[in-house]
Amino acid sequence: ECLDHEKLKKIQRIQRYTEENKQIDSQIKNSLVNQSISQLDKRRSIDISTQSNYEHSKQIQRSNRFSDIKIVDNQIDKQIVKSIDKQTNSNSQLVDKIHNDKN
Repeated sequence: ECLDHEKLKKIQRIQRYTEENKQIDSQIKNSLVNQSISQLDKRRSIDISTQSNYEHSKQIQRSNRFSDIKIVDNQIDKQIVKSIDKQTNSNSQLVDKIHNDKN
């Protein structure tokens, strides 16, 4: 009788430990799942940030290209103005010469 009682206590202890181990396993699994989800969220956030940085970089490149084009356009405009000034000056001299020749 006493032996049966001891066996029963052991069995109950084993069952209790088994149940506790199951709960601990479940907690560990939940923790791992939550960590994985957290890591995925972080990674997704990094991907979004990287994409945003890439888009921003492309905008800056476009802006720089546009600025370069404007600079070149300005230089061309200046050359055209110089050329027109020269031509105007030359025409003016010619008109003066014709006037002088007439007189």
